[in-house]
Amino acid sequence: MARIKQTDKDLLELKGLHLYHHQGSNCAARIRMALEEKGLKWTGHSINLVTCEHLKPEYLRINPESCVPALIHNGFSITGSEDILRYLEETYPEPSLCTGTEKEKAEIWRWVDEAAHSHLDTTVSFLYAHKMGRPCAKKHLPIYEKINPERARFIKERGYNMSEKQRLEAIAHNHKMFQKLEDNLSRKAYLAGDEFSLADIAWGMNIILLENFGFNFSEYPKVNEWSQKIRQRPAYNDKVRIPKFPQWLIYCMFKIKRFLYRTV
Repeated sequence: MARIKQTDKDLLELKGLHLYHHQGSNCAARIRMALEEKGLKWTGHSINLVTCEHLKPEYLRINPESCVPALIHNGFSITGSEDILRYLEETYPEPSLCTGTEKEKAEIWRWVDEAAHSHLDTTVSFLYAHKMGRPCAKKHLPIYEKINPERARFIKERGYNMSEKQRLEAIAHNHKMFQKLEDNLSRKAYLAGDEFSLADIAWGMNIILLENFGFNFSEYPKVNEWSQKIRQRPAYNDKVRIPKFPQWLIYCMFKIKRFLYRTV
């Protein structure tokens, strides 16, 4: 688990659960949903990814890899959505979002880890394949190379430099993953069984984000039905909800940004 001992007075003085997040981030939405499902009180701190607040020193002291989300609790910051979910489940076991036999619990965590570790190859690749990924200024690339090499490689080798072959591969990879979800949901009410769990939170936020960005799930009726069930849960409230903007607006905004700024 990625835990960082904080030393700055202002962070040490924080009481309770403090989530650093971006409202449009599917990774951050996982944590918001888990917090609400557990009925926990938490304070949100918005980190604007579009204006690159995640690369400022004020945030890098919380998460040196620059990603959102990050959770501060009792003088520590916990980073990585899968690690934060584990921390919340261990620290606040009731109500549990990971129930069943040890085998069933292990399956839940496999889904959670796969959702987190496939982020670049699924969600992010889809967005860049459709020219809706966040542009990276050239001045920021050396920062990524130092603090987040995986993201830097993606930006250089794919990102807005994505070839047609890579674009088609990204779309195909998403369809392969969603077929896997479809097959699983044809046998079970939820991803890991008959009970809603962290597996559904982890993948549900991915699906909802992609739905908001225009991914057509009509050929995956079970996935579509399941995602609607998640949207209807009381915990998927205004604190959690991933905002939806017109695709043309996002496309135009990022196209203008690429035109006006020196981007990779």
